[in-house]
Amino acid sequence: MALDKDFIFDELAEEGFLSEVFVKTGDSANKTIYAKYTAPSEVVFDGVAQSTDHTLRYRIRDAVLRRDNQVEIDGKTYRVTRQPAVVGDGSTYCLASLETYKP
Repeated sequence: MALDKDFIFDELAEEGFLSEVFVKTGDSANKTIYAKYTAPSEVVFDGVAQSTDHTLRYRIRDAVLRRDNQVEIDGKTYRVTRQPAVVGDGSTYCLASLETYKP
């Protein structure tokens, strides 16, 4: 039986393990998606390392994000700092680096 990544992702969102992200600008503007948000200094890789950037792991089919697009997470606005990278086999997820938006 094949692993259904979409089913697992949807279940994680429903159970509150993913962050609600409002895309403010760009191709997917005015759209709400769910994604794994990681803040700086958050422990990653089962405690082996700490994140140094704000990152957003999201489904490719949910949004098109590009450098300089703005997203809102928990009332704070962030800017995508570089073109998001495809993760894994390239069929499901992207990883975007973020910084706090300063107008």
